[in-house]
Amino acid sequence: MAASILYLCKVIGKKNTTDLILPKFLQLLKDDDEQVRLTIFKNVGLICDALGVEALSQTTMPALNELATHTNWRIRAESVSLFFYFISRSPKELMDDKQIKLAIDYIRDRAFSVRKEGMKLLTNICKHFESAWFEKAVMPKLLNIFKATSYLQRETILLTMEHLMPALSQEYVFKYIYPSVKDLASDEVENVRLSSITALRELIDVLPKEK
Repeated sequence: MAASILYLCKVIGKKNTTDLILPKFLQLLKDDDEQVRLTIFKNVGLICDALGVEALSQTTMPALNELATHTNWRIRAESVSLFFYFISRSPKELMDDKQIKLAIDYIRDRAFSVRKEGMKLLTNICKHFESAWFEKAVMPKLLNIFKATSYLQRETILLTMEHLMPALSQEYVFKYIYPSVKDLASDEVENVRLSSITALRELIDVLPKEK
């Protein structure tokens, strides 16, 4: 049923899709049945083609914010791919502070599976929009997490850096990330110290050999 509804979009036109299909689409995004949600996520291109990515993104972002804080961790994890679908089809100028915050909030999630998807999301955003933009718009907010009072957040940001460092410029990694990672090697929490050591090993492969 979920797929059939979306296939109607290319038949009934933009106005009817907006009036009849869009409300049902937003409702099905939060359906309790995992298969229904997966079907909607896989066929989102059908409604996107009918309405345009910018218009659909503006309508869907409030729903995505709800999905990102849903009580079901699977729904929160699944919403990551939908979030990237929209931002990867929009110019980076449209990615505002609210969207950046949502992307970063995924790596603060209480469920590891959601945090893991968030790490991949941030790396994909960096690769899609290029490192120069990411280093200016997103990295300052991520660097603040190195000083988080929660040891879990400090550990998570180290894991996130392992994913991100290969996608960032060597100069940025050496100037900003290396000092922060090195500082956590003396963290009071053992798991954080171990994660710091692992990140430092990864960092060696990223930095120029002469450094």
